[in-house]
Amino acid sequence: MKSGSFFFFVAFLAIGFLTVSVTPNAAKKDKVKSGSCPLDNVRCFKEDPARCRNDVQCPQEQKCCYFHCGFKCVNPRETGDTAVSKSGTCPTVLGRCAMENPPNACENDGQCKGPLKCCTGMCGKICMAPEAASKPGKCPTVRGRCMMENPPNACENDGQCKGSLKCCTGMCGKTCMAPEAVSKPGKCPTVLGRCMMENPPNACENDGQCKGPLKCCTGMCGKICMAPKD
Repeated sequence: MKSGSFFFFVAFLAIGFLTVSVTPNAAKKDKVKSGSCPLDNVRCFKEDPARCRNDVQCPQEQKCCYFHCGFKCVNPRETGDTAVSKSGTCPTVLGRCAMENPPNACENDGQCKGPLKCCTGMCGKICMAPEAASKPGKCPTVRGRCMMENPPNACENDGQCKGSLKCCTGMCGKTCMAPEAVSKPGKCPTVLGRCMMENPPNACENDGQCKGPLKCCTGMCGKICMAPKD
């Protein structure tokens, strides 16, 4: 065999070896380990440098999660815990990529930073901001402001706040707050019975949290939005 032909033969074998070696590693990079990221209720004023970028970079069963102000390897939530579900609705995605079974960047909301949710995107699940939602009621007036320049926001819209809370401008960035008390015209209907539950939960606290002409009235089992008397 001539030396030139031998050189091309060796080069062909080397390229084939690299292709076989790299492909599994690339697939492994996108692997998401089982389990859910732990709950993270810490509000951060400064983000820490990322210590990991995906689950594969974490030892054993640990996952790469946004936890306590930065991405780091942490133990997943205990087996049997339900996946973290944040408030808000995932945005509607109109298109899809042509890839079959695209890799997911997340599996549940707990793996997403701050108020972001794990939603189906154009090419697999990714962390996305929930749809903007406007709840009834008016944000309370805040008299003061903190000295921090461009303070971080704990929310961006009402859809990221639990229950009847609204995303309002507070003293130091946007935060979830109860709307101002509003009194609508009309009287609450008389309720003759009461449930047996002690201290039942309220679905509202004032009329401003009820849609349209509805008022926040005492029902059979806590306060709820009801149509006023004629």
